[in-house]
Amino acid sequence: MFVREIMTTDVVTINADATLREGVGLMLREGIGSLVVTSDGVPAGIVTHGDVLRATYATRRPLAQLAVRKAASGDLVTVAPDATVGSAVSEMTSHDVAHLPVVDDFEVVGIVTTTDLVVYYPEIVSEAGEAGELRALWESR
Repeated sequence: MFVREIMTTDVVTINADATLREGVGLMLREGIGSLVVTSDGVPAGIVTHGDVLRATYATRRPLAQLAVRKAASGDLVTVAPDATVGSAVSEMTSHDVAHLPVVDDFEVVGIVTTTDLVVYYPEIVSEAGEAGELRALWESR
C-alpha cells in the first residue's frame, strides 16, 4: 500500500509569520491537530497542538504575541506520495512524529497522521498478509 492511498489531501497550511492565535483558531475551525508551516510558499515546518502548549508554557506569553515560526518544528520530516505505508511508519517512528506531510516536488500534496494509520489499519494488515502469502508461494517453487 502506498502513502497516496491513505493520505489526507486537504492539507491546511499557515504562514510562518502568522501568530499562534491564528494557528490555534485555524486548527479549531478545521478540527485538526497540526498545520504545515510555509515560508514563501515552501513547506518549512509543522506546528502541532503540543507545540502550542510547549510554547505558551515556556514563554508565558499570549498566543497573539507568539509567531508560528517560533513554535514550529524546524526539521520537517516528509514522505513522498509513492512511498510505501511501511516506510512512512518507519519515518514517523524514527523521528517520533505523528504528522507526516506528503511532499512532491516541494509541494505539499497531503499529510499522513497516526489517525490515518488507524483508519486504514485493516487494509494495511490485509495487504501485508497477502504479500506474505505470495512470498511464501514464490519461495516454495
